[in-house]
Amino acid sequence: MTSSAAPVQIPSSTSPARVALSRLWHFLTQPERLLGMLLALILGALVLVPLFELIRETLTVQPYDRAYLPRAQPGEFTLFHYERVFAGRLSWAIFYKPFLNSLVTAFAATAICLTLGASLAWLIVRTNIPFRNFLHTLVMIPYMLPSWVMALA
Repeated sequence: MTSSAAPVQIPSSTSPARVALSRLWHFLTQPERLLGMLLALILGALVLVPLFELIRETLTVQPYDRAYLPRAQPGEFTLFHYERVFAGRLSWAIFYKPFLNSLVTAFAATAICLTLGASLAWLIVRTNIPFRNFLHTLVMIPYMLPSWVMALA
């Protein structure tokens, strides 16, 4: 069963630009779209303003940097902070070692979970182990819990 709605009749005297503006105005003035745009602007301001401020602060000389950069004036452009983090004498302790520890932890957790998950899936699907249905139900429990419960755990 097909239904064909009659197309919107546009008078021939109306210009295409005026029609496009009318459709755009109708699209933008719907309440749910206005609320969505307002919330997107608020979220953007709450995220982007601090991010740009953080980047700006890392690219300028601060008054307390005068101990390390005696000739620099506060507010001048500098890459000193990035050089200190990535190539300074403490860079191994403050950047590279924590970064490598995070990578090792992530890869180890992935390998363990993949091994356990694949083994359990193979046992449940391909074998005839006792309590097979119970294990199948037990495996599904994490999908039934809300994400905030998992975060609390």
